[in-house]
Amino acid sequence: MAPFNIITDRFAQLPQWQKALSVAAGVLVLGLILGYFFLFPLWQETKTLKEDVEREQMKLVQIQQARAQISRFKQELSEMGILYNQIRIMMPEAKEIPGLLKNASNLGQQQGLEFLLFKPEKEIPRDFIAEVPVTLHVKGYFHQIGVFFDHIRRLPRIINVKQLELGAFEEKSGKINSRCQLVTFRVLPITAPATTVKTKAPRPKVEEKK
Repeated sequence: MAPFNIITDRFAQLPQWQKALSVAAGVLVLGLILGYFFLFPLWQETKTLKEDVEREQMKLVQIQQARAQISRFKQELSEMGILYNQIRIMMPEAKEIPGLLKNASNLGQQQGLEFLLFKPEKEIPRDFIAEVPVTLHVKGYFHQIGVFFDHIRRLPRIINVKQLELGAFEEKSGKINSRCQLVTFRVLPITAPATTVKTKAPRPKVEEKK
């Protein structure tokens, strides 16, 4: 107890301002100790929770962005599907092509055209479609040829007119020869990629020693 009494006696002899300063310093030290052992762990925990919340918020933003992209992709895919179906409607199937070409020939005959050549050519594959060309030579009056091509343009199926050439005018008959290529299209069937089957190589025969 003697050391404690000495400290209290010395403290009692100090001026009033020094006593107040000592008490304030003691309170400050005590507050720092309490803050280090009690408040600092709470501050660290609060900081960790804040970082977790920010991290989860970033994840939420990424998820929302991903959902928006998926929704946009679905919309684009749906639009592409609609466009693909529209293209398929405008393009004949393989079994319809002979009838379509016959229909085009009938349109020319109705206009009084003389067919000099009507020759289907070999198909030309392009990505997911194939071109079906037909070499055409006709003879008739100019207005007949114009009406014929206009009717071709109005068909529900796509038929393009390429390489159109008008020959010399026949003064005696008043007719001209016309050459062109009618090109229609068909959608190619979607085929699955071929799978290769691996076969084991035969084991070499080992001759037995006699």
